[in-house]
Amino acid sequence: MVSTQPFFISGIHSAEHAKTSAFGAMAMFIVTFVLSIVGIYYDKAHPKAEEAPEPLEGYSLSAIPQQEYGSSRYD
Repeated sequence: MVSTQPFFISGIHSAEHAKTSAFGAMAMFIVTFVLSIVGIYYDKAHPKAEEAPEPLEGYSLSAIPQQEYGSSRYD
């Protein structure tokens, strides 16, 4: 379409440069896609050891008094 009807695509001044850029973008996508698939399979084959959950002893929520909760700070 770039070589037959270039007036439909604005901003392209050189069809050869556009073709090179398109192939470069396609190659970058394929490399990224393949590396992502390899990473997924690698993570499945080498699972990490599960970490022990933190103990809940001594856990408490923030001590905000109820009368201040939800009030505007610009009163």
